[in-house]
Amino acid sequence: RDSSYYNKKTPKFVSDKIAYEDTTLTKYYRKQIIGMVTENESKMFSIVLFNNGWIGVHHATWTFGQMEKPFMLFMISPDGTFYSSWKQLPKKIQAIFSISTDKIDEDTYIPNQISRPILMDEYKDDE
Repeated sequence: RDSSYYNKKTPKFVSDKIAYEDTTLTKYYRKQIIGMVTENESKMFSIVLFNNGWIGVHHATWTFGQMEKPFMLFMISPDGTFYSSWKQLPKKIQAIFSISTDKIDEDTYIPNQISRPILMDEYKDDE
């Protein structure tokens, strides 16, 4: 952990997994974006903490208990560098994600599982 703003706000990693959704930060983030999206839409976003100090903002649409097209909007490195493009992410960070082309079940979902190797910039181009 270094002295960057984001790492000062990040709680200690509390999971034995590669990544987990932090409910406190997720609640705070949803509260912050409520002026731009509806309350129901805000539930598509969550904050994911990684055991290597990285932070991700995850987006997914839920339909009947399954997640469709989950991806990370952006990632923040432990030194506070903001990444909005998958191509710019270091290869060692890309490698912690598993890509699934199937719909992802709510009960077995892991936060580092995404449907496409894209971040926010590529998603805009993909629409």
